[in-house]
Amino acid sequence: PDLGFSVHPNFSDAQDPDTDLTYEVTANTVGGVVTTSSIDSADGVLTLGFAGPGVSEIEVTVTDTGGLSTSDRFTVTVGDNEKPVISGLPADIVTTTDAGSPTATVSWTAPVASDNIAVTSFTSSHNPGGAFPAGVTTVTYTAADAAGNFCTAGFTVTVNDEEKPKINGLPDDIVAQAERGSTTAVVEWIEPTATDNVGVTSFTSNFTPGDAFPIGETVVTYTALDAAGNQCMASFLVTIEEPEGGFFLDFISVRTDPAPGTSGATFNTYSRAFINENDRVVFEGSVTDGDSTLANDRGIWFGDINGIDVSAREGDLATGIGGGLVYGLFTSPNISDADEISFNSALIGAVTTISDLAHFSGQGTPAVNNRTREGNPAPGTGGVFKILHDPVAGSGVTAFSAHLDLIAPIGAASDTGVWSAQGGTLTQVAWEGSAVSAIPGATYGQISPAINMNEAGAVAFQTFVSGAGASNSAVLSGLPGSLAVVFKKSTVAPGTGGGSFLNFLATAIGGTGNVAVRANLFNSVALGIGAGNNDGIWAKVGGTVGLVAREGDQVPDQPPGVTFESFKEVSIADDGAVCFSGFLTGAGVNSANDGGLWSNASGSLRTLLREGDLAPGTDGCIIKSILRFSCNNNATVALVADLVPNIGDVASGTRQGLWISNPETAELDLALRTGMSFDFAPGDSRTINLITMDKSTNVFGGGGGGGRVLNDSDHLALILDFDLGSGVFITGRVTP
Repeated sequence: PDLGFSVHPNFSDAQDPDTDLTYEVTANTVGGVVTTSSIDSADGVLTLGFAGPGVSEIEVTVTDTGGLSTSDRFTVTVGDNEKPVISGLPADIVTTTDAGSPTATVSWTAPVASDNIAVTSFTSSHNPGGAFPAGVTTVTYTAADAAGNFCTAGFTVTVNDEEKPKINGLPDDIVAQAERGSTTAVVEWIEPTATDNVGVTSFTSNFTPGDAFPIGETVVTYTALDAAGNQCMASFLVTIEEPEGGFFLDFISVRTDPAPGTSGATFNTYSRAFINENDRVVFEGSVTDGDSTLANDRGIWFGDINGIDVSAREGDLATGIGGGLVYGLFTSPNISDADEISFNSALIGAVTTISDLAHFSGQGTPAVNNRTREGNPAPGTGGVFKILHDPVAGSGVTAFSAHLDLIAPIGAASDTGVWSAQGGTLTQVAWEGSAVSAIPGATYGQISPAINMNEAGAVAFQTFVSGAGASNSAVLSGLPGSLAVVFKKSTVAPGTGGGSFLNFLATAIGGTGNVAVRANLFNSVALGIGAGNNDGIWAKVGGTVGLVAREGDQVPDQPPGVTFESFKEVSIADDGAVCFSGFLTGAGVNSANDGGLWSNASGSLRTLLREGDLAPGTDGCIIKSILRFSCNNNATVALVADLVPNIGDVASGTRQGLWISNPETAELDLALRTGMSFDFAPGDSRTINLITMDKSTNVFGGGGGGGRVLNDSDHLALILDFDLGSGVFITGRVTP
């Protein structure tokens, strides 16, 4: 466009100032063009017009009326300082990546550029229809003119990656079965892969091929992530079915594990293990290495599958004793449903033979405390304890029998009794020479060391009585302070045709207070009672005494003529079901098949297992001998038995088994067997060499307060020896 301006040159005529002047303008341009020029003769204003920027030389000639003239020159430089203008610029664009692509194709209407002179250049960093990566990209347009003026303008293109990664090749659901004796199964699969339109930044899973999976259902999930945070998850199900027999095996402690309560010592051997209803186990063990010596290498530990702790260690200060006395050897470890630990311990230090044993109980560490000690006063007697027998335990209470020192006022007719300990209080339950409240006019005679206690704290024990109305021998049971006579000598023994009890050989108490006994009868020619039929098992259930089994009776489900010869151990469940072991006699009976185990849990007496029987769950194996059995409050039975060598599938190292009765069928299922392998650790399988199921010295079968190996969830505490070690385990039937 034209560029114009005015100047005011000053012209004058000295000779004739009034003379009119005429003007003439000429111009020479360099890069610029003068398009118009004029001088107003009235005021002498020079007006110039230019076509554009550039340099112009202007000459002005002035002529007067006389024809005289003069000229002068000046230079006019016209510059361009105006920037081009960009119009029609798009607004910022937001879009997403094209499907399956790391970029997005983006189009827009291009802007235009204009200039007061002319646009000489108009460029852009990106063009419509181009591919843009994920993220924010700035599109810049630049316009320039000949004078070097330029203008930039831009907008952003934001490409969001909203496309999730893809997981390819996910396995189908997997079903596998755990081996018998194992709670897990190792599962393999081909791992899937992950892809993404932009790129996978993370690909993880909660399990990997080769992991051990527990019985039940486990979801395996793969997760893929990209840089934008898009996530894809894909899962499949791994189902591990129960092993045949449906049993699990959980580790509590194994040899070489660090032993809590020590400095660097590890477990070496295990000797006793008992369980409560919380699946918490107490066990006795020995340690080696670290700070262990012959004076501190044994202890009592407790815990569950989540971890263990020490209750007491040989050589440590005996809690609550004083005098610097330390724990010695331990006996009778126990754990109640209230997680209360109890045991007896020898004391080491300044002691005598009548002060070197103490009874301890309490919850955990260091709550175990001394409840009494040999040499301490025996409450209610005026005497002192001389011998403490093995304790029994209920929930929050323990009980024990004891002999008192024969120092006045204690004599041979007052040196036995039963005491209970609850918290810090020691209470007399029964004392030889004191009144038997359940038998008016009678006093206690000698009391048997073997006592039983259920979880509620009720006790059962045998005792002699004397005085008015006494029968010389009786079994009493109940809570301390409210004992009742359950069985008495000379009273009628049901199921015998009028025979009467002579003495009592074993006692068991159930969780609801039912009591079972093994007893002998008075011989009677008139009643046909003699050496072949004067032994039996009786139970008092709900206040009624009944015969369970009797020597000389035909054994149910055995060939005619096979009769009971004698009885051994007895146990009673909450509902009054009785389980017992014993021996047979009669046709075809010999030393290889004369032992057995019986129960009336199904409503009638039946043989659970007999020596010489086919061993359930084996291929033609024969039961050689029943080593141990236990019965819980639900009448479930667990037993360990040896197998006859070289018969069926018995081979060296496979001669022992553990069976647990099925609550639905009452049949025995094989749970573990020597020679079986179990998963010790991922990729580490061990073989069972020996199965040890404990039994307290005063517990006949399960229950009785002297330490349970089988709880009411049908879970069993046991010790297994295996190649390269041993350990304390819990096994049991897997429940749905």
